Amino acid sequence: MGYDAVDVPALTRRRIPLMVIGTANSVTVAELAMFHMMTLAKRGPVMSAIVQESRWSDKFAERPIELSQKTLLVVGFGRIGTRIARRCLAMDMAVLVYDPYVAGESIRAAGCEQVDDLDAALPRADVVTLHCPKTRETTGLIDAARLKRMKPSAFLVNTARGGIVDEAALHAALTAGTIAGAGLDVFEKEPAPKDHPLFALANVSLSPMSAAARSRPVSARRSPPCATSSASSTVSRSARTSLIRRCWASRRCPCRRAGWRRTGRRRRARSG
Repeated sequence: MGYDAVDVPALTRRRIPLMVIGTANSVTVAELAMFHMMTLAKRGPVMSAIVQESRWSDKFAERPIELSQKTLLVVGFGRIGTRIARRCLAMDMAVLVYDPYVAGESIRAAGCEQVDDLDAALPRADVVTLHCPKTRETTGLIDAARLKRMKPSAFLVNTARGGIVDEAALHAALTAGTIAGAGLDVFEKEPAPKDHPLFALANVSLSPMSAAARSRPVSARRSPPCATSSASSTVSRSARTSLIRRCWASRRCPCRRAGWRRTGRRRRARSG
């Protein structure tokens, strides 16, 4: 989970550790990104309207595409990015990864191709999916210039944070045919206004910042509630270090106390 809406300096001044929920929602966010990819590729809303309006012959004018053998570009190879990569590899997609904070060995070990230049990778991708935090570095990351580098048949999916994509530039690209479609779970302003220009486009798949939502409760065992286990790979090293120090330097930190107690019990059990 991101923490860009949290006043981290204020917490630091008050010696309050910042804890987020780690991997608890990683799978469901990856699945929603997949949903938007499939919806765009299979022309979901258009096909539904064809049936509802009894325009069955129109299905030949709106042909779906296969994602198999297509190329996916994952921007941000953290807990969510790695999970969507695995799922897309299973669908016989080629997966490119752009993440300057992850070692190439880790990316290649996952069966993906590391790319060091985002601008050079965009023209290769049939689908671009964003899984990076919103920082100074990533705000406006996908702007008009980068949208123009994408294929006219390509899709853009953003389940990360609003503001990473320039929405005005995206609207222009979608209406001009610069790219084929977009799947959005996040927006620059949330809730987004009812008259948002993107909402009127047929080649956009939308969800209300619901990527992390699911019907079953979050399991505490599945996600240690500690900032040390949740800082995304695309957060700067200095930011991750400050998070670790702030959390583990405090004796009052519940994740420190609970984590050490659990580790101690396991060690004593094995030694006994």
